[in-house]
Amino acid sequence: MNPIAEFLEKGAISQTWFGKQLGVSQGLVQHWLTGRRPVTLETALDIEERFGIDAESLNADLKSLFERLEKRTLKKLKEKKASVNKT
Repeated sequence: MNPIAEFLEKGAISQTWFGKQLGVSQGLVQHWLTGRRPVTLETALDIEERFGIDAESLNADLKSLFERLEKRTLKKLKEKKASVNKT
């Protein structure tokens, strides 16, 4: 069973309430539950922090997402450094 579904069922929590706590729609929560859309890295970490659900269990591609986030962050840092060096 999906870890979010287990959490919701165990606590008798609605998808709507859960989504509101995370700032997302009930529809997106439903997509996570059905596997139609993956939980993003940032959201997975937020869910782990707020509700204690292991972030890695929420998305099989979490490592890939982390690597992409790291690359994006490094790119932004390089761009910022380049713009500072121009001045």
